[in-house]
Amino acid sequence: MTFFRSDSARGASLLLAVVFLTGGCLLVMEVLATRMLSPYFGNTMYTFSSVIGVVLASLSVGYAIGGRFADRNPDVAIFYRIILLGGACIVMLAGINRALLPVFAYMLPARSGPLVLSLILFSVPSFLLGMLSPYVIALRQKIAQQGVGTNAGSVFFWSTLGSITGSLLAGFVLVPHFGITITLVGTAIVLLVIGVVGPFLHGSGAKTMRMAIPLIIGAGAIGAGLIANPVEVQGLVYETEGVYQNIRVVDTLRYDRPIRILYQDRNASSGMFPDDEELAFEYSKFFRLAPQVSGDPKEVLVLGAGAFTLPKVMLQEWKNATVDVVEIEPGLERIAQEYFGLEPSPRMHTYIVDGRRFLHDTEKQYDVIFGDAYSSHHAMPPHLTTKEFFSLVSERLTDDGVFVVNFIGSLEDRSPSLLLSGLRTLSDVFPHTRIFAAHDPTYLGTQNVVFISTKSAEGIARLCDGSVWDASTRKLCENEIPLSQFDLTEHAAFTDDFAPLEYLATFDQ
Repeated sequence: MTFFRSDSARGASLLLAVVFLTGGCLLVMEVLATRMLSPYFGNTMYTFSSVIGVVLASLSVGYAIGGRFADRNPDVAIFYRIILLGGACIVMLAGINRALLPVFAYMLPARSGPLVLSLILFSVPSFLLGMLSPYVIALRQKIAQQGVGTNAGSVFFWSTLGSITGSLLAGFVLVPHFGITITLVGTAIVLLVIGVVGPFLHGSGAKTMRMAIPLIIGAGAIGAGLIANPVEVQGLVYETEGVYQNIRVVDTLRYDRPIRILYQDRNASSGMFPDDEELAFEYSKFFRLAPQVSGDPKEVLVLGAGAFTLPKVMLQEWKNATVDVVEIEPGLERIAQEYFGLEPSPRMHTYIVDGRRFLHDTEKQYDVIFGDAYSSHHAMPPHLTTKEFFSLVSERLTDDGVFVVNFIGSLEDRSPSLLLSGLRTLSDVFPHTRIFAAHDPTYLGTQNVVFISTKSAEGIARLCDGSVWDASTRKLCENEIPLSQFDLTEHAAFTDDFAPLEYLATFDQ
């Protein structure tokens, strides 16, 4: 005897519960899809657009084919077999993410790579899960005494509610606490359990089990084999899933010296030479020019902490300074203390908040503001590069204060140009700006370029005038780039309405 007959009201309710759960699984997979691709292509509009576009296209095809298939074969056993196939695909995704993506993803370009991989990885499970809603409508039409509109409305309501639940669970609970692999495997298990248990509740378990057993064994064996053999990152010290990005601490060599690097997705966001704890990235050393403009800094703000290597050195060298650090990714301060030698200090205050929101909310004035927030490989968060943002920075600087900001791009005077549009934007807000190459002012390839801006003509005039010299600052000043070589009128300024940084960054990759 079955738990209930397939023509009962309870059978119709069960189908709605299944729609709710599968809708949640679909959105969990969609959220995870962006996190799977971000370490290789960044959190860019290309990544999000590709995932969303492929999932929606696959769902559309699934809706159309699922509806026709359900009209021809309105069999509850077939319905649950589709769910089983979807679960098997997601088991495979978990293994591919661990073992194959690190090998093949870097072979694809940053602009088209997310679209290619989204098609390969996410189209089939999205298509299968898309078939379910019209199939449920057809099945319920057989067993529920309701009109077509009421039936369809109920299915779409529970499917959408499940999607909302899955989206919130993935973002607020599953990814932060369990990571990608466990969440994917858990999602697959939910689908596989539904696919196995559901038919028995409808009285058609025997037919489904003939397919379920070899499918689960096969997908589980392949997925488990891939998960158990991930690509090892040479020198990997620590890895975790942050709220916004994948975080790794890696030991390697640079200039034949041991170096420890913090990676956030594909960004090398901070670096330190462990033998002397000196800053490893040249651009970060330009903070040492700030006192030439502002005098002895008392109040300092760092936007984008990474491994806190820069705030740590600022505290060591600027004995009278209080350093406020704004970082949107929670947990980085703990990682910096454990792996980068950061020690707590009463002169350092950390704020886990978006940099623009912090500047809007605070009334504090700063002698030095250092901007180094990045969301993808070469692109800063767009809202931190616009005229509106730079105007807010200007308001939070003292009259003699200095804004130091790191851009990545090419010095080639061509259009479009991320670097020169950024310079145009900054120059429109700050009346006095000078720029420095982190490595070579004659190099036209992609490199870090540091912009130093002030409201004060007197302050900027003191910069690199020879009154404050030592070996380190002299070397930095030698990398100044004359602004006269650029025609900034040819480049569009960034505004809150128009800031295509990710698009422009692809020209420098």
